[in-house]
Amino acid sequence: MSESDSTYLALRDTCVRGELPDDLGSIASLLTPVKTLQILLVDLPETVSLRLCFEAAQSALKGSDAAESLPLPDAFAFPEAVVAKLVAEADSSLEEQVHRWHFDSSQDLYFQFVQARIFKTNYYLGVLPAPDEIEDLVVASEFSSKQLTDWWSLFYVPLANLAQYGDVPLLLDFVDYYSPTEQTELFIGLLDTSNHDRIVHWLCKYHTYLNDNGSTINNYILSLGNAIVTKSSVQIESKFEILTVLVKSSDLLAYLQASGALQKFVSIVLAIIYLCPEVSLSLYVKMKEILVCLKFVDAEYLAPNTDQNLTRKASLQEMADSIVPCPDTIKILTQYVETGERLFSNNMSLAQVAELPDLGPQDQYNQLEKFVLTESEYLTTAKQWESLLSSVYCLVNNTHVFNKVKLAQVDELVLSKLLSKNMFALTTSVFLPKYCTLETGQIDKILINTAWEFYRKATNCDPSMGHLKSARNCLQMASSGTLQLEQLITANQELLHWKLYFKPGVPIKPLDILEAKDPLKIVSRILELNDSAYKETELLDSLLLHLSTGLDSQDEMATVKLRLLCLDFAIAQDFGHSLQLALTLIDLAVDAKKKDPKLFGLIQERWFSIFQLVKNDYAEPQEHEQITQKLHLLQHLMLIVPTEFNTNVLEQWQLLNTILDQLVPETPPSGQAKIEKSNDLGKNIIGWIVGAQ
Repeated sequence: MSESDSTYLALRDTCVRGELPDDLGSIASLLTPVKTLQILLVDLPETVSLRLCFEAAQSALKGSDAAESLPLPDAFAFPEAVVAKLVAEADSSLEEQVHRWHFDSSQDLYFQFVQARIFKTNYYLGVLPAPDEIEDLVVASEFSSKQLTDWWSLFYVPLANLAQYGDVPLLLDFVDYYSPTEQTELFIGLLDTSNHDRIVHWLCKYHTYLNDNGSTINNYILSLGNAIVTKSSVQIESKFEILTVLVKSSDLLAYLQASGALQKFVSIVLAIIYLCPEVSLSLYVKMKEILVCLKFVDAEYLAPNTDQNLTRKASLQEMADSIVPCPDTIKILTQYVETGERLFSNNMSLAQVAELPDLGPQDQYNQLEKFVLTESEYLTTAKQWESLLSSVYCLVNNTHVFNKVKLAQVDELVLSKLLSKNMFALTTSVFLPKYCTLETGQIDKILINTAWEFYRKATNCDPSMGHLKSARNCLQMASSGTLQLEQLITANQELLHWKLYFKPGVPIKPLDILEAKDPLKIVSRILELNDSAYKETELLDSLLLHLSTGLDSQDEMATVKLRLLCLDFAIAQDFGHSLQLALTLIDLAVDAKKKDPKLFGLIQERWFSIFQLVKNDYAEPQEHEQITQKLHLLQHLMLIVPTEFNTNVLEQWQLLNTILDQLVPETPPSGQAKIEKSNDLGKNIIGWIVGAQ
């Protein structure tokens, strides 16, 4: 039996029992270092510490000037031929097993042993020893090599540290069955807010070990981007969070820069931002974070600036291929993101925001209007409104997204909205002096139109509150053209003095006044509902004046018609007031008979109302005085009554005169004088009638 065969079997038997001979160097000189390391790898139990294994490996590699054999145990006392056959079979099995642990005898032996032994220990025990426990035997060993230190620092240490934060597959499975992208996903899957910097750091270390020029990272980013542009909003948020963490990592950017993969990475990231289909403020914040990080990448490592028109592509890959990863592109996308953030309420994706400059004027205006109307809906303070104004005019003046919308259109839109929300102080103190470019006439037109809108919405006639107050505020801001509505609002205020409604139980509204159109219709209703209103001549005159202007009524004889209406309501209950009013109207008609036949005719048509006053009986004054005043009125009435009705008036005069004769004593001279005076009056009336005929 040869010494090498017996030593081979003896060493294997010793290692299987977890023991090590004293002078492995001499044994390795006999068996060769390769064979010795293979036996140590395969036969030493997994429970033997890695430190002891590595120290034994180093002893074997050191060798010895004198080869020594190892005595064969009695259990192997076989014939030489049997031993040789046994050694051959055992060695064949040994070769198969070392390959399982990735031991390659043609490579650096110490590296191969360290790697294979760690693989085996991890496989059977499921643990990854802490790097600092054995680092001195790996990195500081005299047998250490660049291949070993690279594997140690770029492969084992990252994975051992990664295991602190979650489940890591067996190293052998990780190497044999995980694709580079899956390996990357393993790292990314353990990211959280407390560890992301370290995990990305270890990820970059591992990819440096892969030495794939950053292609795996970029492929992963492309896969992540495809998930973003095709998934629901909840998934997009989480995926975008991962993308943000990766882009913000200085380690990752440095790795990609060193690998020559940075430009492709930037193109993919910009394409993801451009094609992101969802809209949320948190997404826009993440986009801005990403773009800020890219903005500070050294331009030397990006593509040169070039004119580029970003257009949407069918796929993320095509979009990434079309984007030039230069500082100008980053700047353009930053503007789009800021614009999209401002236009968040319009629910537009970033691509839609980017396409706004290519839309027609009306479509652009519709989007701007939607933004203003939506954003202003819930604003309550002047500070919030100032912020909105700043956003609107920043979009219009500092970006090209609304390049076809005229500034005057924007001013009109904003002014109308400010007024509709009662932001009058802000309008005068901030909007008009700082933003508005409209001419005074244009501003007045909007103010007056808005005032009319407020008026139509008002639910009560009190200008000190509600929409009517808002209408008045608008008019106070205008420089001209406000008279009609001002007068109408004043009329509404005057109406508060009386009870007024057109339908029982339904309070009068300013719109009802406007729709009535006829001032006298309103006055007539006041007289119907308020018993003593006919006495309030000055108030009614003022109301009529304001209503006539406010309703644009051109009736020149409205005041006379008002007096006639008052007479109609006074006749039923108030002889004294009716008498004075009737005499006034008659005098007015007589004066106008030649100068203003139309006015004369208006009063003459109502002669019967005055005549009715004479026919009615009243409690006051006393009968004698009342009849005397009625006879006096008849004398005046004869001056305007139509000729065909003279007989009616004369008969009434005769009747009243007869009644008066009965009331006056016959003997007193004074009474006789009264009777003679009445007779004279009768003669005068008869003579006037004969003359008129």
